[in-house]
Amino acid sequence: MYEQHIFLEDNRRSNDTLVKSVKYKIGGSAFNTAYGLSKMGHKVKLICSIGKDIEGEYIKSVLSKMSQINTDYVNFSNHETSKVFALINKNNEHKFLSFRSNNIKLKSIIENINIKRNDIVNISGYAFQDENSRIICNKLIGKCKDNSGLLLVDPSLNFAKNFNKIGKFLPIDYFFPNQEEASIISGVDDYKQAAKILHTKNIKNVLITLGDVGCYLSNLEHKKLYKSKSSYDHSLTIGAGDNFVAGFISAKVNNLSIEECVNNANNCALDYLKSKNINRD
Repeated sequence: MYEQHIFLEDNRRSNDTLVKSVKYKIGGSAFNTAYGLSKMGHKVKLICSIGKDIEGEYIKSVLSKMSQINTDYVNFSNHETSKVFALINKNNEHKFLSFRSNNIKLKSIIENINIKRNDIVNISGYAFQDENSRIICNKLIGKCKDNSGLLLVDPSLNFAKNFNKIGKFLPIDYFFPNQEEASIISGVDDYKQAAKILHTKNIKNVLITLGDVGCYLSNLEHKKLYKSKSSYDHSLTIGAGDNFVAGFISAKVNNLSIEECVNNANNCALDYLKSKNINRD
């Protein structure tokens, strides 16, 4: 996915708003997590669809230089490349405007994917956005479960709002909602109660990210809040959750305990936020 981060001059709502700066980047939850893992030395297979347009050619060029990210399952189609526009004001409050392209051709690509026992399959909640995408995701999930892979889902706000339609029957091994998403799915505000309800929806391990507070882990053996180790000012959190998932997967691949996985995830999210060092002045 192609991202534009548009930083607004002020917080006033107007029909004529000044833009202070615009930043372009490859983004999207799946790519952000894949890129985070590649920087930690892991080889990753990326599954996505890219258009044969200016944005798609740029993404293709960048991916060609990333030796750790396997692009055998990246589909280059005649459709327009998916895009997201992030509108960010001086308070780092942000709103997303998204355009998702048709990726139905991924269905044939997924048929050729080889998933082995304990392989980790991470699916972004954005991938369930429309009916065609859900068909593709269900096919991938079926392959994952048939071959004893581990299914991870990093939900989006839209995924949470439509959970009863798109996620109700998913056998999820690891689920990474933020507090708002967990609340929407469960119907309760308290994150501990939300985790209990999520377990009734065929989810084994629930990891609710809580911003500055840290992460709450809930499964049969653990129910614990893992606090963040820093009060670093990181109110603009775009991409932090994706790097949290990358940190968790990295530790999981290295056969660390689930507690070590959560701590590594917290640290990776924090390191990412520090490295951004966004200067708005």
